[in-house]
Amino acid sequence: MNIEPFMSVLLANWNGARFLNEAIESVQAQSYDRWEMAVVDTGSEDESCSIIRRCAGRDRRIKPLFIAERMCCPEALNIGLAETRGEFVARIESDDRWHADRIRAQLDFLRTGGGERVGVCGADAALIDETGRPIGVKRFPRTHAECLRAIWYRNPFCHSAALIRKRALEESGGYSAAFTLVEDLELWFRLGRKWELANVPRPLVDYRLWGGSLTSRKLRALAWRAFQARMTQARRLGYRPPLAARVYSVCTLAAALLPSLSARRLFEWGLQHMEGDGTISPRNRRTRTSQVRSQCAR
Repeated sequence: MNIEPFMSVLLANWNGARFLNEAIESVQAQSYDRWEMAVVDTGSEDESCSIIRRCAGRDRRIKPLFIAERMCCPEALNIGLAETRGEFVARIESDDRWHADRIRAQLDFLRTGGGERVGVCGADAALIDETGRPIGVKRFPRTHAECLRAIWYRNPFCHSAALIRKRALEESGGYSAAFTLVEDLELWFRLGRKWELANVPRPLVDYRLWGGSLTSRKLRALAWRAFQARMTQARRLGYRPPLAARVYSVCTLAAALLPSLSARRLFEWGLQHMEGDGTISPRNRRTRTSQVRSQCAR
């Protein structure tokens, strides 16, 4: 008799009380029930700790880990990782939410077409606004080769949709605190050298775009850190980025250094050229552009 694999869900939180309960409830609503959840809070000053304690009191599968001092996300994730025992690690951010069949769909994908060599399995993401209203769909590359091509221009995975083999994470050394803000992008570079990368071709998570998200608050810093991660990993791991990727990296660096208005125009120009790979549904281009305007203006 085949035994279903045990899942470990990993959530790192700091002052994410506004949507935290919604994120945790989306995990509890999964059609797949063989899971544990490590919720790592690092010095939150809002109601996060109370929400986590209340959820853990009602569901013994939820393991709260409270760290008194503020620490970076990759450090918090590694603390949670050390406390998990699942064969796979499923990520979720405190302002996102899963669809009810997220885990089941990814396991089915691995069984039917992914195989044992897939180290990271992701999925497309439904974009929602601050109120939870749908505003578009973000699509991701499908195959390993497509993920490695895309990694020079964009993150090939939505972190809240990533299902990672625990063995792959441990072999790679986990998340790197040296690449805070882009710890997931840097991790894909390392995993992509030994493991296959793939995405399920349908939305399995809701990715929230709002003014308080990390992407909105630290857009320039994210651009700079992404540039560093790509160039560092190209040098360390022997990747050979194509010429177009090098040009794109220079544009990314420029976006990180330019004044707010110029950065906004550069990102809007990039948005208009994202339709080719199915990143944003065309019918939602105007809505998505307005989101980027508000993000870059902050």
